[in-house]
Amino acid sequence: MSVAGLVKNFSEFLFDFLSERHFVVPTYFSIGIINVQRHVPNCELSPSRLLKKLRKVFNSDCWEAGRLFSNPKNFGGWNGWLVIRDYGNRHTQKLIIKHLSQLSNIQVP
Repeated sequence: MSVAGLVKNFSEFLFDFLSERHFVVPTYFSIGIINVQRHVPNCELSPSRLLKKLRKVFNSDCWEAGRLFSNPKNFGGWNGWLVIRDYGNRHTQKLIIKHLSQLSNIQVP
């Protein structure tokens, strides 16, 4: 794992710890290459349906987010709500904060 990967893992931990965002999968512990998050089932939406829902929220910001928001493996479903697993990137965190009210209302089967 690269230094950048280590920094992103720790950044996820801090973002979750300091913010209590309901859209992110909780990170319980992060040190070095070990990043322990709550286990959440995969998102049941097809990649095209997921991307369609996210585009409604992000509008033009969706393109700024890059591949992260178009990869269904970065998302899961928790108690019927969409959650994101990979949020260590600062740009991703800014987009989550900016659109949190809408993101927190995306239901999944």
